[in-house]
Amino acid sequence: MKQATGRTNLRTAANKVSIQLALDGHSFSIVGSRAALSEALVSVEILTPRTMLVPEELFDPSHAGTLLAADGKAPLTGEEIVHSAPVEGIVALMTVPTQALRRLRERLETDAELAYTTPLLAPAHPDKPTVLLHRAAGYLYIRIYNGGLRLAEALPMPTDADIRYVLEWLETEFPLKQYAAQLTGKENRRLEKLVGNRFKSVRCE
Repeated sequence: MKQATGRTNLRTAANKVSIQLALDGHSFSIVGSRAALSEALVSVEILTPRTMLVPEELFDPSHAGTLLAADGKAPLTGEEIVHSAPVEGIVALMTVPTQALRRLRERLETDAELAYTTPLLAPAHPDKPTVLLHRAAGYLYIRIYNGGLRLAEALPMPTDADIRYVLEWLETEFPLKQYAAQLTGKENRRLEKLVGNRFKSVRCE
């Protein structure tokens, strides 16, 4: 296991590369022209449930493995840890197969700097109790806000039944009928039909 770094002084990146990490492999989805990917910084969105958020003031790259292990997400053999730049005081840690990053570099054919991110860091500033749900690549990204961020998880959700089960569990911890729901991603309308009746209001973006 080795540790890869994110960038602490993140510049605006117009190019975005999505690495989709399935439980049994990985694939790449590249957005942007090949010429554009020669820029000095390329944003890489990593889709994996092996993700956790850490307050910036508590983050130390040398302790990243310990933090992930405490969350039950310690790197496995052949994996390395990458981290995001701080976003509004939060750093994301993610474990990624080393081979996936090697293949990505080969695919990009560029020495551009990679800046790692996750859907859990997507901009969000709800001014009322809100549950944010984003479904992508068989994973469900959940953030709950109520006077600040209360919960952030990335979970494998291969079926609709899995999503219903997780929402039932969340209802034991949070009064969802008092929360608004904000659904994002390509599957937002499907999510609305599946879980919309559990919330005070629903908005798709």
